[in-house]
Amino acid sequence: MSETRRTIEERFYALLPQVHRTRDLAQGEPLRALLAILEHEFQAVRDDTQGLYDDWFVETCKEWVVPYIGDLLGVELMRALEAEGFTQRGYVANALGYRRRKGTAAMLEQLAFDVTGWPTRAVEYFQRLATTQHLQHLHRRALVTASLRNSTQLELVDGPFGDECHTGEVRSITSQRGRFNIPNVGLHVWRLRRYPLERVEAKAVEAIVGVPAGRFHFDVLGRQGALFNNPRSETDIVQLAEEREVPAPLRRRALHAELANGKPPADGWFGNQPVLRVIRVDGNSQTELWAIETPAPISGDPPIPAKLHICNLAADPDEAKTDWPRPATAGHVNVDPQLGRLSFKAGDVPDAVLVHYSYGFSADLGGGPYDRRATVPERIDVDVDNNLRLFHRGVSKDKSKVGTEVIHTSLGDAIDAWNLAALQAEHDGAELEGVISVMDSRSYIGSLTRATGRPILLPASARLRLVAADWPTEIDNPVIDSRKRTAGRLDPSGVRPHLLGNIEVLGLGGGTLEIDGLLIEGSLIVLAGSLMSLALRHSTLAVGPKLHRRRPALRRRPLHLRRVQGSARACFRRRRRPIRRHGGLRIESSNDSNGTNAGLELELTRAIVDGVTLTGSLAAVRIRDCILATGAQLLEVKTEPKLAALATPLGAHLVDLVDADLNADPKLKPMLTARLATITIHDITWDSKPDAAPSSMIGLKVDADIDTSTLLGT
Repeated sequence: MSETRRTIEERFYALLPQVHRTRDLAQGEPLRALLAILEHEFQAVRDDTQGLYDDWFVETCKEWVVPYIGDLLGVELMRALEAEGFTQRGYVANALGYRRRKGTAAMLEQLAFDVTGWPTRAVEYFQRLATTQHLQHLHRRALVTASLRNSTQLELVDGPFGDECHTGEVRSITSQRGRFNIPNVGLHVWRLRRYPLERVEAKAVEAIVGVPAGRFHFDVLGRQGALFNNPRSETDIVQLAEEREVPAPLRRRALHAELANGKPPADGWFGNQPVLRVIRVDGNSQTELWAIETPAPISGDPPIPAKLHICNLAADPDEAKTDWPRPATAGHVNVDPQLGRLSFKAGDVPDAVLVHYSYGFSADLGGGPYDRRATVPERIDVDVDNNLRLFHRGVSKDKSKVGTEVIHTSLGDAIDAWNLAALQAEHDGAELEGVISVMDSRSYIGSLTRATGRPILLPASARLRLVAADWPTEIDNPVIDSRKRTAGRLDPSGVRPHLLGNIEVLGLGGGTLEIDGLLIEGSLIVLAGSLMSLALRHSTLAVGPKLHRRRPALRRRPLHLRRVQGSARACFRRRRRPIRRHGGLRIESSNDSNGTNAGLELELTRAIVDGVTLTGSLAAVRIRDCILATGAQLLEVKTEPKLAALATPLGAHLVDLVDADLNADPKLKPMLTARLATITIHDITWDSKPDAAPSSMIGLKVDADIDTSTLLGT
């Protein structure tokens, strides 16, 4: 009996005197069943009443009620916007505030934000005109001659936060050339959203001959990109947005100037909510490299000096051996927020680096720390009366168990436990509902393939959810302040795990796999078998820069001219060219309706995938709100397909796990040995055809339903 059913059935039943419950139990509990039906109707009426009360307020009402409240206020509503992130709720809620402040820049700024959902800065361009000022009404910021000594402010020229003055422009603003004029007002919007990450493992740059170690990228894929601001909230509608209050890319000079001035203000870049943090890991110890001088944890000790420095870590892109600027003192770190780079002194390289930062993206798409409760249930209940089991394991490097739950530090260990539980449930004739929740944003290295003995096995009656979600704790005993984790509880927000390695999935007569919220640096391969369903939601299947490169091509281009004995000789440089990537998602299937994976249903929702390769036909392909890159491969069979028993190393690996698991059923080992002997798979080797056009998706005899998606290739 699930927890939800028990709550419903016992609400009214618990009000009865004990004597009636005892008599009802002796008669088979017919009264309890009747009260359960009544309580179900009571619950529906109570929920409807609560919903009606919430609909009286614009902050809590349903979206379809917003236009009716707006009609009561006389608000002229625009057409309905169905796109994510756009709503008219704020437009209606602030209608009275708009009317009180009609015509002001602050009102226009707030109106633009409420309508579009994008942070906005309103600029009245008459305040940036170079004019003669009255001596009794001086504007100290409106200097006709810009100060060339203030390099931080010079970076903001012609932007929304600049304070330089211009001469009047008489051309029309509709031509995008006449901004600075008396009647003109500009609205600068930030379309990119900010996504915060905590305790992410920085990507180490591969060692190059002549360049010492100690260089890192903030991005786990090793990509170069700007870090974004963690915006503070505006406190009043009359306040104009400042740079600290919008999700804009961070600037070197602004951060460096704040640290150079000593202790930053509480609302500064490194105040109460620092925009970035760096933690170095040496063995089992973790030390945060503070950006400012901080008090010592023990009274009387000297304060902890600042060890984080903002600087420019750009290097010559044409010289592979060009090093980044390094700090002069051991234990310090240089950070470049515009390139997303870190550097340590040579010989003072930590074992690992954990960083807190925010990146920018245009939508809730791909693997990210945003809220995904629309696709991941917050609670998974199973009905044990119908022989349905629940398997829940956590994976985390930062969080430990608080009760009897099991939390692994390796994703491979969790997959091992799942494979054993799935095969045992199949042997017992039970259905298995599985959840593996990755609870932090750390990197997990290791392929889940047949070669490593850890492919994901999915029998016919098994369903596995591999999700990025916290496993929240609950109060178990308030008297002693003890806590516990309940199986099936999930919090799918705030984390974005990184999996480095390939994943192979083998369907054994059916099975369902759902992957949600992960950043996978590798390929997802569905082996030739009989998988029933595969869903990839809010995830990214990508390959890092290392896999994009090959040896420099022979084509060369001139770099510069050099004078040699009175004549000019062209010097050439080799240019690196990226090779075609090997697809992010590959499903091995045949064209026979009764062949391998013939009944598989593929679903991609709000995912970023480096190409989809289908070797045969599938039952259904549904792609919605996705981005498909050009990694799809046109494959051909390299070896003759044949049936073979499950690889001996994998079978031996699973049998050894039974011996190592003290809680395993003693009867599991002979059952598992017999089951592995009967599992057969199609042993197929594929090879890509050369000179194939870059494609986003390749399939044979496949009906695909693609909706609101971007395909970068053919």
